[in-house]
Amino acid sequence: MVPELMGFYILNLKSITSKLPAPKVFTEIDLINALNDTKLHMETYFGTTKVKLGTFPKVGER
Repeated sequence: MVPELMGFYILNLKSITSKLPAPKVFTEIDLINALNDTKLHMETYFGTTKVKLGTFPKVGER
Protein backbone atom coordinates (compact mmCIF):
# COMPACT_ATOMS: atom_id res chain seq x y z
CA MET A 1 0.00 0.00 0.00
CA VAL A 2 1.27 3.46 -0.79
CA PRO A 3 2.22 5.52 2.28
CA GLU A 4 -0.19 8.32 1.39
CA LEU A 5 -3.17 6.01 1.95
CA MET A 6 -1.92 4.34 5.12
CA GLY A 7 -2.93 7.05 7.62
CA PHE A 8 -6.51 7.28 6.43
CA TYR A 9 -6.74 3.49 6.07
CA ILE A 10 -5.67 2.98 9.68
CA LEU A 11 -8.22 5.54 10.87
CA ASN A 12 -10.95 3.72 8.95
CA LEU A 13 -9.96 0.38 10.45
CA LYS A 14 -9.82 1.92 13.92
CA SER A 15 -13.38 3.17 13.55
CA ILE A 16 -14.75 -0.34 12.90
CA THR A 17 -12.64 -2.15 15.52
CA SER A 18 -15.11 -1.42 18.32
CA LYS A 19 -17.90 -3.04 16.30
CA LEU A 20 -16.03 -6.32 15.86
CA PRO A 21 -16.78 -9.28 18.12
CA ALA A 22 -13.92 -10.86 20.07
CA PRO A 23 -11.20 -11.77 19.05
CA LYS A 24 -11.42 -8.58 16.89
CA VAL A 25 -10.29 -10.13 13.60
CA PHE A 26 -10.93 -8.19 10.41
CA THR A 27 -12.56 -10.10 7.57
CA GLU A 28 -11.49 -9.58 3.97
CA ILE A 29 -14.71 -7.62 3.42
CA ASP A 30 -13.87 -5.29 6.37
CA LEU A 31 -10.46 -4.54 4.86
CA ILE A 32 -11.87 -3.96 1.37
CA ASN A 33 -14.61 -1.68 2.72
CA ALA A 34 -12.09 0.35 4.74
CA LEU A 35 -9.88 0.75 1.67
CA ASN A 36 -12.84 1.84 -0.47
CA ASP A 37 -13.91 4.33 2.23
CA THR A 38 -10.34 5.63 2.36
CA LYS A 39 -10.23 6.18 -1.39
CA LEU A 40 -13.60 7.95 -1.36
CA HIS A 41 -12.53 10.19 1.54
CA MET A 42 -9.29 11.19 -0.18
CA GLU A 43 -10.98 11.89 -3.50
CA THR A 44 -13.69 13.94 -1.76
CA TYR A 45 -11.44 16.07 0.45
CA PHE A 46 -8.17 16.15 -1.52
CA GLY A 47 -9.34 15.54 -5.10
CA THR A 48 -6.80 12.72 -5.48
CA THR A 49 -5.43 9.62 -3.80
CA LYS A 50 -1.87 10.93 -4.17
CA VAL A 51 -1.51 13.12 -1.10
CA LYS A 52 1.97 13.96 0.19
CA LEU A 53 2.73 12.89 3.72
CA GLY A 54 2.35 15.80 6.10
CA THR A 55 -0.57 17.29 4.16
CA PHE A 56 -3.07 16.12 6.75
CA PRO A 57 -2.72 16.39 10.56
CA LYS A 58 -1.11 13.58 12.48
CA VAL A 59 -3.45 11.28 14.40
CA GLY A 60 -4.54 12.96 17.62
CA GLU A 61 -3.82 16.53 16.48
CA ARG A 62 -6.69 18.96 16.09
